[in-house]
Parts: sequence; C-alpha cells; structure tokens
Amino acid sequence: MYRTLELMLEEGLVGEVRDSHGQARYEHTFDRPAHAHMICDRCQRLIECGDLGVEARIDEVCKARRFSKRGYRLVVFGTCNRCG
Repeated sequence: MYRTLELMLEEGLVGEVRDSHGQARYEHTFDRPAHAHMICDRCQRLIECGDLGVEARIDEVCKARRFSKRGYRLVVFGTCNRCG
C-alpha cells in the first residue's frame, strides 16, 4: 500500500499535508485547484481554504524569478475558533 501511495504522490494524484506533530494526511489532487490549509495546533483540525489571493502573489514572485510553477502547498498553523 505504501508503495502505491508513494507512486500516487510522485504522479501528483494525491497531496500530503503534515500537521504540527508531523502526522501526514493525504487528499486527492487530480482535477482540483490548488488551495491552502489551516491546521489547529490544539485539536489538529484541518480546514481547507480557497485561493485567498495567495495564488496571484505566488504567480508574481514566480514570474519575477523566471520560475515555472507546477503547483504550491501552503499550510497555516494556529488555533481554530473551537479551541481558541
């Protein structure tokens, strides 16, 4: 099973998100727009976020540095409203 997961990661079919304890979570990425995640340090709740304007800024930086972007991964750590 782990070899299959590795292959799916390599091919970009799934993405890995690690919480503040290093635990990996996986989600399908095929035919899905890039997005950010927020992870609560207390309860480890994972909250998906839409674009938030981040992608436009990433595109600007890539263009300025002549870097061809394949995708991005953004994880914000903090405290959710349930724990806060």
